[in-house]
Parts: sequence; C-alpha cells; structure tokens
Amino acid sequence: MTQWFYADDQRNRVGPMSADELREHYRQRRLRRDSLVWSEGMVQWLPLERLALELDIDSVTPDATLPPPVPTGIGAAPPANRAPPRKQGMSGCLIALIVCAVVAVPMIAILAAIAIPAYNDYTQKAKVAEAIAMVAPVKAAIAEHGVREGRCPDNDSADLAPLLAQLAQSPRIAATRVGTLEGGHCAFEITLRGIGAQDGKTLLFEADDDVSRWDCSGGDLPDRVRPAQCRTNPNPT
Repeated sequence: MTQWFYADDQRNRVGPMSADELREHYRQRRLRRDSLVWSEGMVQWLPLERLALELDIDSVTPDATLPPPVPTGIGAAPPANRAPPRKQGMSGCLIALIVCAVVAVPMIAILAAIAIPAYNDYTQKAKVAEAIAMVAPVKAAIAEHGVREGRCPDNDSADLAPLLAQLAQSPRIAATRVGTLEGGHCAFEITLRGIGAQDGKTLLFEADDDVSRWDCSGGDLPDRVRPAQCRTNPNPT
C-alpha cells in the first residue's frame, strides 16, 4: 500500500498514511489543495491539486463546520536561530558625542566671552577713527584762522560755521565746540554718536603753540577704542 505524506502550514511533515487517510485529512481541512504531498517514488513534493485525479480528491467535500488550516506564519514557532536582542544602553559613539558636547559648550561660552567684547571694541575703534578723519578740515580751518586773525576761532566764527554744520549732519559726531584753553592753545572738542556704548563720549583736540600739531588724547573716550596716537595710556585695558 502506498504511503503518503503531506506538509502542514508550518512545513512539518505529517504521515505516513494511506490515500484514504489523506482524503480524510483533506475532508477535515487539515490540508488544502495547495498543500504539498509526497509518496514513495515521487521525485519531489507536489501540490495536492496536481494529484487530485490520482487521489480522487474531487470526490471529497471539506467539512464546512471545521476551520481551515492556520495561514502560514500565524502562531508559528519562532526561528531557531533568532538573533539575541540588542543590549540596552548608550553606544560608545553616543557617549563620546555627549562628552564632546559637555566639553565644547563651556569652551564656546569662554571663547564668546572673549571674542564678543573684542569684536565690539574693534568696531567701535573703527567708528572713532572715522570720526577723527572727518574733523581734519576743521583743524586746518582753525590753523588758518589763527594765522590770519592772531587768535583762536570759536563756534560762531564765520569761516568755521559751514564746516561745523556739515559735521553736525554726520553719523558719528553729535556736537562740536571750538575755543581757547586756559593755556592759550586752540582746542576743538567733538561729542560722538552712532558708536554704541561710546555714544556721548568726547574727544578733545588741542593744538600746539603754532597750531601745526594736534594732541587728541583729551576727552573722556576710553583709551581702548582710541587710535594709538590719541591714547593717554599706551597699553589700554
């Protein structure tokens, strides 16, 4: 008697059994027409459908009151070689990244604390230099007035009025004063604006006896934002 085997939905081999028993299993819906079957002498497993005539499967009606086979994969046992679960916790790269961040954040803060004030001083110094360059025509006019009139001019002098009015329109100079110091030297003072923290600070230009050279170290502008030639301290802080 030919012995038959079939593969269930978990690929387990069921059998051996006779053709009658195989048909009974089919009636009980333990296998389907696409289930693989095999018997001695067959080269390979074939779907039951391919052997329906030989096994007289068409004469069997599956019992509708019974559930069909469980679809492949549902309720199947887990693979034997399942990979072990990953260990919980942070990877070495993540730890290194956190360490770098912890070190870098304070360093960035320190660098910012140094760089930002230095940058502010640099930009303020550039604007002060711009203001000093603007007053060059006024210094020349004061010198000419002194030679011509034999005395220092003031804000009301007609030859200086146009220059002073022009300076009043500049973005760096808020006010000007021209006059004579107690020692008799001509002087010119500007009040700064548009320079951030130095707005309202002053620069005083004092001429020498023959009004040929000027000293610009006067006024209350901090040395750190003055050009070198206008500092009272050669190493400002």
